[in-house]
Amino acid sequence: MPLIILALLLLFSLTNTAEKFTQLYNLNLGDPIQKTIEQFGEPSKIIPIDDHSTVYVFMKETHYIAVTESPPGSNIIYSIQVTGKNQPETTKFNGIGLGVNIDDVIKRLGKPSLQNDAIDQATQKNIPNTTIYHFGENISFEAIDNTVSSIKIKFDTTHSSDSASDEKNFQATMEKEIKIVRDYILNEEYPEVFNDKKYRISIIDFKIFDIDLDGFNEVIVAFKPHYFQTPTLQIFRVNKEQKVTRITEGLAPGPLVKRGDYFLDSHSLGLAVDIKVKKGKENKLSIGKTAISTTKMKMAVDYKNFTHIDYRNSLPMYVDMTHIDPFDDNDNCSNLEFSMIDRIFVGYKETETKKGFIAAVIKDKAYVYTINNISEDGYIDKEIEIIPLANN
Repeated sequence: MPLIILALLLLFSLTNTAEKFTQLYNLNLGDPIQKTIEQFGEPSKIIPIDDHSTVYVFMKETHYIAVTESPPGSNIIYSIQVTGKNQPETTKFNGIGLGVNIDDVIKRLGKPSLQNDAIDQATQKNIPNTTIYHFGENISFEAIDNTVSSIKIKFDTTHSSDSASDEKNFQATMEKEIKIVRDYILNEEYPEVFNDKKYRISIIDFKIFDIDLDGFNEVIVAFKPHYFQTPTLQIFRVNKEQKVTRITEGLAPGPLVKRGDYFLDSHSLGLAVDIKVKKGKENKLSIGKTAISTTKMKMAVDYKNFTHIDYRNSLPMYVDMTHIDPFDDNDNCSNLEFSMIDRIFVGYKETETKKGFIAAVIKDKAYVYTINNISEDGYIDKEIEIIPLANN
Protein backbone atom coordinates (compact mmCIF):
# COMPACT_ATOMS: atom_id res chain seq x y z
CA MET A 1 0.00 0.00 0.00
CA PRO A 2 1.88 3.07 -1.19
CA LEU A 3 1.82 6.15 0.98
CA ILE A 4 1.21 9.32 -1.00
CA ILE A 5 3.04 11.95 1.04
CA LEU A 6 1.99 15.55 0.61
CA ALA A 7 4.64 18.22 0.19
CA LEU A 8 6.56 18.87 3.39
CA LEU A 9 5.36 22.02 5.16
CA LEU A 10 7.98 22.63 7.81
CA LEU A 11 7.24 25.66 9.94
CA PHE A 12 10.01 28.22 9.49
CA SER A 13 9.86 30.77 12.33
CA LEU A 14 11.41 34.04 11.24
CA THR A 15 12.73 36.75 13.49
CA ASN A 16 11.98 40.34 12.65
CA THR A 17 15.67 40.84 11.81
CA ALA A 18 16.45 37.79 9.72
CA GLU A 19 13.96 38.45 6.90
CA LYS A 20 13.34 35.04 5.33
CA PHE A 21 17.00 34.02 5.09
CA THR A 22 16.26 30.51 3.74
CA GLN A 23 18.82 30.33 0.94
CA LEU A 24 22.57 29.73 1.11
CA TYR A 25 24.99 28.92 -1.72
CA ASN A 26 22.06 28.81 -4.19
CA LEU A 27 20.40 26.07 -2.13
CA ASN A 28 17.14 26.41 -0.26
CA LEU A 29 16.01 24.79 2.96
CA GLY A 30 13.55 22.08 1.99
CA ASP A 31 15.19 21.35 -1.39
CA PRO A 32 15.80 17.66 -2.19
CA ILE A 33 19.25 16.34 -1.28
CA GLN A 34 19.61 15.28 -4.91
CA LYS A 35 19.88 18.94 -5.88
CA THR A 36 23.21 19.20 -4.04
CA ILE A 37 24.63 16.29 -6.04
CA GLU A 38 23.37 17.77 -9.31
CA GLN A 39 25.00 21.08 -8.39
CA PHE A 40 28.28 19.94 -6.80
CA GLY A 41 28.81 16.35 -7.93
CA GLU A 42 29.31 13.43 -5.57
CA PRO A 43 30.00 14.47 -1.95
CA SER A 44 33.55 14.30 -0.58
CA LYS A 45 32.21 12.79 2.65
CA ILE A 46 28.91 11.40 3.94
CA ILE A 47 28.69 11.51 7.75
CA PRO A 48 25.82 9.87 9.72
CA ILE A 49 24.98 11.70 12.97
CA ASP A 50 23.39 9.55 15.72
CA ASP A 51 20.67 8.15 13.39
CA HIS A 52 19.01 11.59 13.45
CA SER A 53 20.60 13.10 10.36
CA THR A 54 23.14 12.66 7.59
CA VAL A 55 25.69 15.32 6.59
CA TYR A 56 26.91 15.60 2.99
CA VAL A 57 30.23 17.48 2.66
CA PHE A 58 31.38 19.05 -0.60
CA MET A 59 34.99 20.30 -0.61
CA LYS A 60 36.03 23.33 -2.70
CA GLU A 61 39.43 24.97 -3.07
CA THR A 62 38.86 27.80 -0.54
CA HIS A 63 35.81 26.53 1.34
CA TYR A 64 33.41 23.63 1.86
CA ILE A 65 29.64 23.17 1.93
CA ALA A 66 27.97 20.87 4.49
CA VAL A 67 24.33 19.96 3.84
CA THR A 68 22.28 18.08 6.44
CA GLU A 69 19.44 15.70 5.63
CA SER A 70 17.11 15.07 8.58
CA PRO A 71 15.82 12.49 9.23
CA PRO A 72 17.98 10.13 7.14
CA GLY A 73 16.12 9.01 4.06
CA SER A 74 13.74 12.00 4.01
CA ASN A 75 15.54 13.59 1.01
CA ILE A 76 15.00 17.03 2.58
CA ILE A 77 17.69 19.67 3.16
CA TYR A 78 17.34 20.58 6.85
CA SER A 79 20.43 22.79 7.20
CA ILE A 80 23.18 24.31 5.06
CA GLN A 81 26.61 25.44 6.23
CA VAL A 82 29.41 27.12 4.26
CA THR A 83 32.86 27.45 5.84
CA GLY A 84 36.16 28.86 4.55
CA LYS A 85 37.95 31.99 3.40
CA ASN A 86 35.73 33.09 0.52
CA GLN A 87 33.15 31.93 -2.01
CA PRO A 88 32.08 32.92 -5.52
CA GLU A 89 30.01 36.10 -5.67
CA THR A 90 27.28 34.25 -7.56
CA THR A 91 26.74 31.98 -4.53
CA LYS A 92 26.26 34.79 -2.01
CA PHE A 93 22.80 35.76 -0.78
CA ASN A 94 22.16 39.51 -1.20
CA GLY A 95 25.87 40.13 -0.87
CA ILE A 96 26.24 38.11 2.33
CA GLY A 97 28.87 35.39 2.26
CA LEU A 98 32.30 34.25 3.36
CA GLY A 99 34.94 36.97 3.58
CA VAL A 100 32.57 39.90 4.24
CA ASN A 101 32.83 42.06 7.34
CA ILE A 102 30.45 41.05 10.11
CA ASP A 103 29.39 44.71 10.45
CA ASP A 104 27.90 44.49 6.94
CA VAL A 105 25.91 41.44 8.03
CA ILE A 106 24.57 43.28 11.09
CA LYS A 107 23.52 46.23 8.89
CA ARG A 108 21.58 43.78 6.73
CA LEU A 109 20.04 41.54 9.42
CA GLY A 110 19.90 43.83 12.44
CA LYS A 111 21.24 43.31 15.94
CA PRO A 112 22.22 39.69 16.76
CA SER A 113 19.93 37.88 19.17
CA LEU A 114 23.01 36.23 20.74
CA GLN A 115 26.75 36.80 20.50
CA ASN A 116 29.39 34.60 22.12
CA ASP A 117 33.01 33.50 21.81
CA ALA A 118 33.66 30.36 19.78
CA ILE A 119 34.64 27.32 21.87
CA ASP A 120 37.10 24.60 20.87
CA GLN A 121 35.07 21.41 21.40
CA ALA A 122 38.17 19.36 22.17
CA THR A 123 39.71 21.67 24.81
CA GLN A 124 36.57 23.62 25.83
CA LYS A 125 38.67 26.80 25.62
CA ASN A 126 37.84 30.00 23.76
CA ILE A 127 39.15 30.21 20.21
CA PRO A 128 41.13 33.49 19.90
CA ASN A 129 39.55 36.32 17.89
CA THR A 130 36.58 34.15 16.87
CA THR A 131 32.97 35.09 17.63
CA ILE A 132 29.63 33.42 16.89
CA TYR A 133 26.66 35.66 16.00
CA HIS A 134 23.11 34.28 16.13
CA PHE A 135 20.17 35.94 14.38
CA GLY A 136 17.17 34.12 15.79
CA GLU A 137 17.07 30.33 15.96
CA ASN A 138 17.86 29.59 12.34
CA ILE A 139 20.90 31.68 11.27
CA SER A 140 24.41 31.88 12.72
CA PHE A 141 27.70 33.38 11.56
CA GLU A 142 31.25 32.69 12.71
CA ALA A 143 33.65 35.61 12.31
CA ILE A 144 37.43 35.56 12.68
CA ASP A 145 38.86 39.04 13.26
CA ASN A 146 35.41 40.40 12.27
CA THR A 147 35.48 38.59 8.91
CA VAL A 148 32.81 35.96 8.22
CA SER A 149 34.40 32.49 8.14
CA SER A 150 31.29 30.30 8.42
CA ILE A 151 27.53 30.65 7.85
CA LYS A 152 24.82 28.18 8.85
CA ILE A 153 21.09 28.25 8.24
CA LYS A 154 18.56 25.64 9.35
CA PHE A 155 14.87 25.07 9.73
CA ASP A 156 13.62 26.44 13.01
CA THR A 157 10.77 23.95 13.50
CA THR A 158 9.50 25.38 16.78
CA HIS A 159 7.25 28.33 17.31
CA SER A 160 6.14 29.33 20.76
CA SER A 161 2.41 29.77 20.85
CA ASP A 162 2.80 32.63 23.32
CA SER A 163 5.79 34.44 21.83
CA ALA A 164 4.75 38.02 21.05
CA SER A 165 8.03 38.76 19.26
CA ASP A 166 7.23 36.26 16.50
CA GLU A 167 3.59 37.28 16.09
CA LYS A 168 3.99 39.68 13.15
CA ASN A 169 6.00 37.32 10.98
CA PHE A 170 3.90 34.31 11.96
CA GLN A 171 0.70 36.07 10.91
CA ALA A 172 2.29 37.29 7.68
CA THR A 173 3.60 33.93 6.51
CA MET A 174 1.11 31.29 7.69
CA GLU A 175 -1.91 30.04 5.78
CA LYS A 176 -5.42 31.07 6.82
CA GLU A 177 -6.40 27.87 8.64
CA ILE A 178 -3.19 27.88 10.66
CA LYS A 179 -3.71 31.49 11.75
CA ILE A 180 -7.26 30.69 12.83
CA VAL A 181 -6.17 27.64 14.83
CA ARG A 182 -3.29 29.49 16.46
CA ASP A 183 -5.62 32.29 17.53
CA TYR A 184 -7.96 29.67 18.95
CA ILE A 185 -5.13 28.06 20.93
CA LEU A 186 -3.94 31.41 22.26
CA ASN A 187 -7.26 33.00 23.08
CA GLU A 188 -9.83 30.26 23.64
CA GLU A 189 -8.30 26.94 24.61
CA TYR A 190 -4.67 27.11 25.64
CA PRO A 191 -3.48 23.48 26.00
CA GLU A 192 -1.91 23.71 29.46
CA VAL A 193 -3.69 25.86 32.03
CA PHE A 194 -3.53 24.74 35.67
CA ASN A 195 -4.97 26.94 38.43
CA ASP A 196 -5.50 29.63 35.76
CA LYS A 197 -1.78 29.73 34.97
CA LYS A 198 -0.72 29.26 31.35
CA TYR A 199 2.40 27.16 30.89
CA ARG A 200 4.55 27.83 27.84
CA ILE A 201 4.04 25.37 24.99
CA SER A 202 5.69 25.25 21.55
CA ILE A 203 4.43 24.16 18.15
CA ILE A 204 6.90 21.78 16.47
CA ASP A 205 5.18 21.30 13.12
CA PHE A 206 1.74 21.33 11.54
CA LYS A 207 -0.12 20.38 8.39
CA ILE A 208 -3.37 21.47 6.73
CA PHE A 209 -5.18 18.41 5.42
CA ASP A 210 -8.61 16.80 5.08
CA ILE A 211 -7.66 13.83 7.25
CA ASP A 212 -11.17 12.34 7.53
CA LEU A 213 -12.25 13.02 3.92
CA ASP A 214 -15.31 15.06 4.89
CA GLY A 215 -14.54 17.92 2.50
CA PHE A 216 -13.19 20.28 5.19
CA ASN A 217 -9.55 20.76 6.18
CA GLU A 218 -8.19 19.85 9.57
CA VAL A 219 -5.04 21.39 11.08
CA ILE A 220 -2.82 18.71 12.55
CA VAL A 221 -0.45 20.20 15.14
CA ALA A 222 2.63 18.63 16.76
CA PHE A 223 3.40 20.17 20.17
CA LYS A 224 6.28 20.27 22.59
CA PRO A 225 4.30 20.42 25.85
CA HIS A 226 5.40 21.52 29.30
CA TYR A 227 3.51 18.80 31.17
CA PHE A 228 4.37 15.26 30.19
CA GLN A 229 0.80 13.95 29.96
CA THR A 230 -0.30 16.51 27.38
CA PRO A 231 -0.75 14.91 23.92
CA THR A 232 2.10 15.75 21.57
CA LEU A 233 -0.17 15.74 18.52
CA GLN A 234 -3.67 17.19 18.25
CA ILE A 235 -6.21 17.68 15.46
CA PHE A 236 -8.28 20.84 15.02
CA ARG A 237 -11.28 21.24 12.72
CA VAL A 238 -12.07 24.50 10.90
CA ASN A 239 -15.57 24.70 9.42
CA LYS A 240 -16.82 26.94 6.62
CA GLU A 241 -17.72 29.64 9.16
CA GLN A 242 -14.07 29.47 10.32
CA LYS A 243 -15.08 28.16 13.72
CA VAL A 244 -12.44 25.95 15.36
CA THR A 245 -13.07 22.81 17.40
CA ARG A 246 -10.41 20.48 18.79
CA ILE A 247 -10.82 16.73 18.36
CA THR A 248 -11.15 15.26 21.87
CA GLU A 249 -8.64 12.49 21.31
CA GLY A 250 -5.03 13.54 20.89
CA LEU A 251 -2.09 11.31 19.97
CA ALA A 252 1.28 10.59 21.57
CA PRO A 253 3.32 8.83 18.84
CA GLY A 254 6.39 6.79 19.68
CA PRO A 255 7.41 4.64 22.63
CA LEU A 256 7.11 5.65 26.26
CA VAL A 257 10.50 6.85 27.43
CA LYS A 258 12.23 7.32 30.76
CA ARG A 259 11.21 10.46 32.60
CA GLY A 260 13.71 13.30 32.20
CA ASP A 261 14.05 16.76 33.69
CA TYR A 262 12.35 18.75 30.92
CA PHE A 263 8.68 18.16 31.73
CA LEU A 264 6.58 19.27 34.68
CA ASP A 265 4.20 16.88 36.43
CA SER A 266 0.56 17.72 37.14
CA HIS A 267 0.71 15.37 40.14
CA SER A 268 3.02 17.87 41.85
CA LEU A 269 0.19 20.43 41.72
CA GLY A 270 -2.20 18.07 43.47
CA LEU A 271 -4.35 18.08 40.33
CA ALA A 272 -3.80 14.53 39.05
CA VAL A 273 -4.34 10.92 40.02
CA ASP A 274 -3.36 7.53 38.58
CA ILE A 275 -5.95 4.75 38.70
CA LYS A 276 -4.72 1.17 38.68
CA VAL A 277 -6.32 -1.17 36.15
CA LYS A 278 -6.87 -4.73 37.30
CA LYS A 279 -5.37 -7.35 35.01
CA GLY A 280 -7.95 -8.87 32.73
CA LYS A 281 -10.40 -6.00 33.23
CA GLU A 282 -12.56 -5.47 30.16
CA ASN A 283 -13.40 -2.14 28.54
CA LYS A 284 -10.28 -0.40 29.84
CA LEU A 285 -10.81 2.48 27.43
CA SER A 286 -13.99 3.46 29.24
CA ILE A 287 -12.06 4.46 32.38
CA GLY A 288 -10.41 7.56 30.90
CA LYS A 289 -13.34 8.46 28.69
CA THR A 290 -15.82 8.08 31.54
CA ALA A 291 -13.64 10.18 33.87
CA ILE A 292 -13.49 13.19 31.57
CA SER A 293 -17.18 12.99 30.67
CA THR A 294 -18.56 12.58 34.23
CA THR A 295 -16.08 14.35 36.54
CA LYS A 296 -14.22 17.66 36.74
CA MET A 297 -11.09 15.96 35.42
CA LYS A 298 -10.42 17.16 31.87
CA MET A 299 -7.35 15.17 30.77
CA ALA A 300 -7.14 11.37 30.65
CA VAL A 301 -4.53 8.91 29.38
CA ASP A 302 -5.38 5.21 29.27
CA TYR A 303 -2.34 2.92 29.55
CA LYS A 304 -2.43 -0.87 29.58
CA ASN A 305 -2.04 -1.12 33.34
CA PHE A 306 -3.36 2.21 34.69
CA THR A 307 -5.17 5.42 33.77
CA HIS A 308 -3.88 8.95 34.38
CA ILE A 309 -6.41 11.77 34.85
CA ASP A 310 -5.81 15.41 35.73
CA TYR A 311 -7.76 18.62 36.18
CA ARG A 312 -6.84 21.50 33.88
CA ASN A 313 -8.81 24.43 32.52
CA SER A 314 -9.75 22.99 29.14
CA LEU A 315 -12.34 21.04 27.25
CA PRO A 316 -11.99 17.22 27.57
CA MET A 317 -8.70 15.85 26.25
CA TYR A 318 -7.87 12.15 25.83
CA VAL A 319 -4.96 9.91 24.77
CA ASP A 320 -5.14 6.16 24.14
CA MET A 321 -1.82 4.41 24.95
CA THR A 322 -3.25 0.91 25.51
CA HIS A 323 -1.37 -0.36 22.45
CA ILE A 324 1.97 0.27 24.21
CA ASP A 325 3.37 -2.33 26.60
CA PRO A 326 3.76 -1.16 30.23
CA PHE A 327 6.87 0.97 30.72
CA ASP A 328 7.82 -0.77 33.96
CA ASP A 329 6.23 -2.66 36.85
CA ASN A 330 4.76 0.51 38.34
CA ASP A 331 1.07 1.29 37.97
CA ASN A 332 1.63 5.05 37.76
CA CYS A 333 3.34 7.55 35.47
CA SER A 334 6.13 8.70 37.81
CA ASN A 335 8.94 7.20 35.68
CA LEU A 336 7.72 7.75 32.14
CA GLU A 337 6.89 10.40 29.57
CA PHE A 338 5.85 10.66 25.94
CA SER A 339 8.36 10.75 23.09
CA MET A 340 9.06 14.07 21.40
CA ILE A 341 8.09 14.42 17.73
CA ASP A 342 10.68 15.55 15.18
CA ARG A 343 8.20 16.35 12.40
CA ILE A 344 4.97 15.15 10.85
CA PHE A 345 3.71 14.16 7.39
CA VAL A 346 0.18 13.61 6.11
CA GLY A 347 -1.20 11.80 3.09
CA TYR A 348 -3.54 9.11 1.82
CA LYS A 349 -3.34 5.34 1.79
CA GLU A 350 -4.60 3.79 -1.42
CA THR A 351 -6.55 0.82 -0.10
CA GLU A 352 -9.95 -0.52 -1.14
CA THR A 353 -11.23 2.71 0.33
CA LYS A 354 -9.12 5.87 0.42
CA LYS A 355 -7.98 6.74 3.96
CA GLY A 356 -6.01 9.60 5.40
CA PHE A 357 -2.96 9.08 7.56
CA ILE A 358 -0.67 11.03 9.88
CA ALA A 359 2.99 9.99 10.12
CA ALA A 360 5.06 11.27 13.05
CA VAL A 361 8.84 10.99 12.68
CA ILE A 362 10.64 10.17 15.93
CA LYS A 363 14.36 9.51 15.57
CA ASP A 364 14.75 6.62 13.09
CA LYS A 365 11.09 5.54 12.82
CA ALA A 366 7.81 6.85 11.45
CA TYR A 367 4.68 6.14 13.50
CA VAL A 368 1.82 6.02 11.00
CA TYR A 369 -1.79 6.47 12.11
CA THR A 370 -4.34 5.44 9.48
CA ILE A 371 -7.60 7.24 10.26
CA ASN A 372 -10.69 5.06 9.71
CA ASN A 373 -13.15 7.45 11.33
CA ILE A 374 -13.50 10.31 13.81
CA SER A 375 -16.65 10.01 15.90
CA GLU A 376 -19.02 12.88 16.63
CA ASP A 377 -17.69 13.09 20.19
CA GLY A 378 -14.10 13.36 18.95
CA TYR A 379 -12.63 9.87 19.36
CA ILE A 380 -10.45 8.35 16.64
CA ASP A 381 -10.86 4.92 15.07
CA LYS A 382 -7.30 4.29 13.93
CA GLU A 383 -4.70 1.72 12.92
CA ILE A 384 -1.06 2.14 13.92
CA GLU A 385 1.99 1.04 11.94
CA ILE A 386 5.69 1.58 12.75
CA ILE A 387 7.99 2.02 9.74
CA PRO A 388 11.81 2.14 10.06
CA LEU A 389 13.29 5.01 8.06
CA ALA A 390 15.76 4.31 5.30
CA ASN A 391 19.43 4.68 6.17
CA ASN A 392 22.05 5.98 3.75
